[in-house]
Amino acid sequence: MKTLVLVLTAALSLALPAPASAGDLAAGEFDASLTSGSTTLSLNGKALRKKWFVKVYWIGLYLPAAQSDASAVLAKDGPRVARMVMMMGLDGSKIADTIGEAFEKNPANDMGALKARLDRFKALFRASEKGDVIDLAYTPGEGTSITHSGKALGTVEGKDFADALFGVWIGAASVDADLSDALMGK
Repeated sequence: MKTLVLVLTAALSLALPAPASAGDLAAGEFDASLTSGSTTLSLNGKALRKKWFVKVYWIGLYLPAAQSDASAVLAKDGPRVARMVMMMGLDGSKIADTIGEAFEKNPANDMGALKARLDRFKALFRASEKGDVIDLAYTPGEGTSITHSGKALGTVEGKDFADALFGVWIGAASVDADLSDALMGK
């Protein structure tokens, strides 16, 4: 019984996001800032997304100014970027479906208004390899653009869509509270 408890404790601790370190970001360091449109955004926080024992991706959240309140980020119609550095190769549909499932599980999302745009968003994803960088950049008045390793794939309109998307990681019903806290610099 003691061995089972130790194994389960170890497995659960590995499923939590970890603070970033230079050695873990072998696929690429997060820059302290980046430019989205004409706005310079600063790295607010970063975390490693794991699924069981597997490192899936690092994610960094870029905002115009440091912010620790996720609801304030989602309430404001301001630019933001989620940068994902892939830690393994994945089929584009797997990435999109996983994000889409989290989208649909959030009871705050009006899926009637979002469904067609979510389907378009999911269709934009391409297969990724370890080290690929996927940027999801919201620009007010334009929408959320997807860039895969420097190649623009398309844009999905609407602040409501951006809020639901970023809510996957920092919303009240995020995929992982510890990941959300890390992205919010807590």
